[in-house]
Amino acid sequence: MTASVPEFSSWYPYLTQRSRQWAWNLGRILGFWIVLFNAGAYLAMVPAISGSLGRSVDYGIWTQDFYFLSLGLSLPLLPWIHARWGRQRILLLSFGFFALCSVLVASTSKFCLLLLARVVAAWVGGWSLPLLAQEGASPGSARHQQAGNLFWTWAATIPFALGPFWGGWITDTWGWRWLFVLDIPFSALIMLGVVLGGQEEWHPTKLSFDWVGYLLLSLAAILAEMLLNLGNIRDWWHSSLLQVLFWLAFWAALASFLWLWSHPYPALRVSLLGSWNFLIAAVGTWLGALLFVGGLALLVVHYQLSFGYSAEQIGYYVLPMAILGPVILILAQSHWRLLFPRFFLGLPSLLLAAAAFAMASFALPISPGALFVPMLLAGGGLGWLFPAWNSLALDSLPKERKEEGARLLNWLRYLGLSMGIPAASGFWERRVVLHRHFLVEDRAWQNQLWEHTLQHFSKGLSVPGAEQFLARQIAIQAQMLAFNEVFWVAAWGFLGLGLWSVLARFSVSS
Repeated sequence: MTASVPEFSSWYPYLTQRSRQWAWNLGRILGFWIVLFNAGAYLAMVPAISGSLGRSVDYGIWTQDFYFLSLGLSLPLLPWIHARWGRQRILLLSFGFFALCSVLVASTSKFCLLLLARVVAAWVGGWSLPLLAQEGASPGSARHQQAGNLFWTWAATIPFALGPFWGGWITDTWGWRWLFVLDIPFSALIMLGVVLGGQEEWHPTKLSFDWVGYLLLSLAAILAEMLLNLGNIRDWWHSSLLQVLFWLAFWAALASFLWLWSHPYPALRVSLLGSWNFLIAAVGTWLGALLFVGGLALLVVHYQLSFGYSAEQIGYYVLPMAILGPVILILAQSHWRLLFPRFFLGLPSLLLAAAAFAMASFALPISPGALFVPMLLAGGGLGWLFPAWNSLALDSLPKERKEEGARLLNWLRYLGLSMGIPAASGFWERRVVLHRHFLVEDRAWQNQLWEHTLQHFSKGLSVPGAEQFLARQIAIQAQMLAFNEVFWVAAWGFLGLGLWSVLARFSVSS
């Protein structure tokens, strides 16, 4: 039986086929961006949202990292859902629920309801992203196909460069809830574009699905995420709860891996990791995502909390990330990539390493100009980081496995994005405590300097006021030293990924 979505566009005879195609293409682009902008723009809003809901930032970041995790966990279900409902029904359902979740986020004052709405929005949004991107490849000439691939690659990275600026501006100008208020009419426009795009015909089929593997995989990912999220709150290994979570996550991950490896039709084909180049790319994708988003989240969120930047200011400071990325993409998609394949495979990691080393050298006060070059380099690295690993991995697979390979890589990328935020935040907070301790531990040998400083500030402040001022300065300095250490670790991680890419056994082809 052939099923289809009613062609409502036939009600409007004045709309030509070309007009309907334009409506569909605009709806696709808007749909692709709105899901990802709700990740990038939301990052700058985390302090404001946490404060308005009466929660600490340690809890506030849950609404961001579980958004990424839910995007990833939705991917294995897509083939099964697509076979039953078809592309148009999935897109209409996805953005209908996305709009409903936006209404809940924009109106609620309950943290748990906001977290649940974010998870559901990412879940349904994750179904739409592959469907929208697949339609981006032009059926025309090779040049048109290359231009289409270039555009969709750029579309997948630019929300992380422009998102913090957009989210920061909305937060300081209108209030954070307006991001989700705007999602509602945008979702309606996307659904209109899907309807006007024309009639889709498909044959509904009932595919078997590996529910056991999927549930084990989801359980392992959720437990690992909760372990990282509760680390700072529960003091890591000193908590019996976290010890239980660790072993549950470990055994769930091992069970899911063994099940998915041996199952003939797994929810996620992890056996592709048996291919050397795919393994190289999988590690690079997961670790690159973890290091990148961890540093970005720390910069966008904790610069507001530690150094008094506004959400709009910090969004403006990371805006240079949008400059160099398209240039790197164009170079990488051109013949230069064929002449120097290993260079273009390791280049993004080296650019990100250079950016992180620059960030690790900062001292207070930090001027906007000091952030320009590191953000420029980071944007260039982001522009080709994941496409480079995708090219290496998928070029090593037979044609019938490429779709499954892309799904596994995307899942690993979202897993890295979800884990990077709490991992970087947890490391930073523990280093802050350590540096604050050592900054005051040896006060005895520098007692004369301490007293001289107190006398200096006591001219305009009382002695207790001067002591509070110095304590605040010590705390800020400890936070800056911890920032430098986080970016120092990230820099060496990216440098290691650049060296890791050398282990690839064949050149990346076009």
